[in-house]
Amino acid sequence: MSAELEKWAEDFFKFLEFQAKRDFTALKRSKGVERAISAKLNQAPQQAEHIKAVLEELGKNFDSLDFEEKKKRILKMMEILRPILTKKSDPAESLSQETPSFFRKRYTYEDYIEMKKRLRQSVQYLKGVGPKIAKYFERKGIRTVEDLLFFLPRDYEDRRRVIPIGELFEGQRAVVLGEILKSGIKYGASKKMFEVYLTDGTGFLTLRWFHFKEPVWRSLFKEGKRVYVIGEVMRIGRSLGMVHPKVISEDDEEALQVEIGTIVPVYSSIEGIKEKQLRKIMRYAVEKYAEDLDNFIPEEILRRKRLLPLNIAIKRLHFPELEDDIIAIRSGKSIYHKSIAFDEFFFLELALALRKSNIKKETGIAFNTNCKMVEEFLKKLPFELTNAQKRVVEEIKRDMASSLPMNRLIQGDVGCGKTVVAFIASLIAIENGYQVALMAPTEILAEQHYHNFRQYAQLMGVHTALLTGGISPARKREIYHGLSTGFIQFVIGTHALFQEKVRFKKLGLVIIDEQHRFGVLQRAALREKAGDIVPDTLVMTATPIPRTLALTIYGDLDVSIINEMPKGRKPIITRLYLEYKKREAYEQVRKELEKGHQAYVILPLVE
Repeated sequence: MSAELEKWAEDFFKFLEFQAKRDFTALKRSKGVERAISAKLNQAPQQAEHIKAVLEELGKNFDSLDFEEKKKRILKMMEILRPILTKKSDPAESLSQETPSFFRKRYTYEDYIEMKKRLRQSVQYLKGVGPKIAKYFERKGIRTVEDLLFFLPRDYEDRRRVIPIGELFEGQRAVVLGEILKSGIKYGASKKMFEVYLTDGTGFLTLRWFHFKEPVWRSLFKEGKRVYVIGEVMRIGRSLGMVHPKVISEDDEEALQVEIGTIVPVYSSIEGIKEKQLRKIMRYAVEKYAEDLDNFIPEEILRRKRLLPLNIAIKRLHFPELEDDIIAIRSGKSIYHKSIAFDEFFFLELALALRKSNIKKETGIAFNTNCKMVEEFLKKLPFELTNAQKRVVEEIKRDMASSLPMNRLIQGDVGCGKTVVAFIASLIAIENGYQVALMAPTEILAEQHYHNFRQYAQLMGVHTALLTGGISPARKREIYHGLSTGFIQFVIGTHALFQEKVRFKKLGLVIIDEQHRFGVLQRAALREKAGDIVPDTLVMTATPIPRTLALTIYGDLDVSIINEMPKGRKPIITRLYLEYKKREAYEQVRKELEKGHQAYVILPLVE
């Protein structure tokens, strides 16, 4: 494949990618997209003839199409161009060949300690930082050199190519080199501005500043001077231009080396630190300390997975090489992103596996699972358990009968019957003389569980209580006493269960709902309430997690899935409405309300 075809496809793809960004925000306000597509197709090299006709058909009458059809055509064009781009060289190719330079020598424990010591030193001692700038970094949560290395760019600017003015299009972010024809103050309707006219022989570009120091700007933009300008191309009157672009003089060699002819990282802004200054600090940190980021994953695993060592991945994400695929890097799908993700998951899974092996070494409670209470409860139920519920109950019984502590995740859709299964496990613990604690992430959810479980508990004469931060101090004291004496057999609550005053007489089973809101530490904290006893743990989640992913996220838990709904239960329909279809979503809610149904809105933050 020729470099000319790759270059054309990449430029075209970047134009389309810009239109598709942030749910096609740019496409909504862009004008002349059809003209821009046509111009791109006219520049197509001969090798692109096999796809040019299809792209031309997709671009035909583009401006007159409705928004949804425009979106479909943009995505289709990107789909056609993508195979050309994905045939670029893969940095991991070097791994399949014998290139030991990618890998590090094997370190001793003493080496590791030294490396960690260097990485954990304060950013204050880095070149160009000092106490004042260190405080700015600290506000962003960056305290050590290691923190700084993992402060990855949020975006990248492709400044490898200087684009002729005649090839620019609206909405594009570009680097242009041109000669200043004219500059000076211009008065608009409400304020004055500084305006510069630039040319490179292929067209003219208007530059504008609304905030400027006149003597400095007049000195900087003398007629006949050649400058590089970097910014977003927009429509200014009848011509294209840039507002407040970054300007670099053609004779500023130091700036040109860092800012032009390369892929430039763009970081989240840090108050008090300028963009150029931040990049300079980052370059120093990466060059001096990135080598200390050795991931210790064996070389044969990296080769097999076609991944790179952590130190290489971090270096290239901060400062990509010229040959790197910027589309993959900007989308977070590069080999460098995959390598870092693999590194994180590898050690997460290793830690969870070690934790699981330690749990298996602990001595838990060997419950007698042949319980009369369970038999009576099943007889009193007005329905029969589904086959999936029966299977999960048997898995739980096997775990509870073992002397090893149970750590099991029950995953199933809302309405599949997780509550009944959890209550059966609770009855086993209660009949064996133990207490049960169920923890939910919010007071509302805790109250819902309390009402659901209390219905079953009343059938069986089980004493239950609800413990949340919102109940009265007098009622809390009653509950504390009931738990410490063993009178309360089943308590449902929120983080209030962690309180020091909460003491159980004999906690044997811990149930946690909506596991994604609680981590390993919270589970451990609740288990510690059992004292010397190691209670069984049951986790419930309605989040639809594929089994393989569930095993990844909850590596220290055994997984049970209730994949069958009770008879007569209507399927739950989930629909996704994007922002621009908000009215349609509200109208759907209105129709349901008019039928006498109810609706509720869930906000993303509990607070």
